[in-house]
Amino acid sequence: MLLTFAAPILAASLLAERVDKVPPVIRMRPAPTTDGNSATPLGNPGTWVTTDDYPSASLRNEEEGVVAFRLKISPAGYVNDCQITGSSGFPALDAVTCSLISARARFKPANDASGNPVEGSFASRVRWTIPKDQAPPTDGVRSFSMIVEKDGSQTDCRLLASSGSARSDRPVGPVPCGARPFVPSFTDNRGNPVRKRVTITTTQSVKIEDVKD
Repeated sequence: MLLTFAAPILAASLLAERVDKVPPVIRMRPAPTTDGNSATPLGNPGTWVTTDDYPSASLRNEEEGVVAFRLKISPAGYVNDCQITGSSGFPALDAVTCSLISARARFKPANDASGNPVEGSFASRVRWTIPKDQAPPTDGVRSFSMIVEKDGSQTDCRLLASSGSARSDRPVGPVPCGARPFVPSFTDNRGNPVRKRVTITTTQSVKIEDVKD
C-alpha cells in the first residue's frame, strides 16, 4: 500500500517524459578552415546542438537542411562571432545553429609562432533532419530506486532500468530526487522512524489493432 502512494512522488518528473517522441537527427560535420589559425574544440562538438533544440515551428513546418558556419574564436577559447557560410534555406534553423553554438562551444585557442594564444577560427556544418518513419511503440518497463530517510525525504535516487516505450531519455544511474517527502514514512514495530530502500517498477503495455474503414 505504501508503494502506491510513493510512485507518483518519486518518479513524477521522469514518468512525465514523452516516450512517444521521435527525436530529429542532428549531425555535426567537420569542415576545413582556410587559414592557419585553427582552434581545437574542447569536448564533443556533437553536444553543441542536441535533438531537444529543434525549433518547434521548424518541426511543424517540416523544415530540414544543412547549415554551414564559421566561428571566430577568442584567445580565451570562446566564440566571438558566428557567420553562416551556407544556409539551410530556413532562417530559423540558421539562427538557432549560431545561437546555440556561440553559447555552448569552447575551444583550445590557436597559437602564434611563440606559442601564445591568438584569435583563431573553426568551421563545420550541422545537418537538421526529421525522421520520416516511426517504429510502433512496444511494451516497456521502468524501474526506480531510492532511500527513504527517517523524515520522509528521498536520497540516492536511481534509474535502474528502462526499456521499450517506457524507455527514459536519462541514462541508467543517479537521477534527481523528488522534492516532496515520501508519505507515509517508514517505522519499525515500535513506531520509531527507520530508513528504507524502495524500488518501484512501472510497466507499459501496448496494444495495436487494425481499424476498419
